[in-house]
Amino acid sequence: MRRYDSCSTASDTSAAAVRVERILQQQPQSAGAHLLLSRIHLAENHRARALEHFRRALELDASASDPAL
Repeated sequence: MRRYDSCSTASDTSAAAVRVERILQQQPQSAGAHLLLSRIHLAENHRARALEHFRRALELDASASDPAL
């Protein structure tokens, strides 16, 4: 999975979110995908969704971390 750590526009983050959501459909147990989606939601200022996916990432991998959250 490629990293999408920095997206410059709203359309970039929306496109990245769609890609990660597709990955999660195939790999719902991917802590990395949940962590990445949390970062994307945070970039879009959707803090509640960001926290939801961050918490899911932690459930799947207790070592997952994100200093932004």
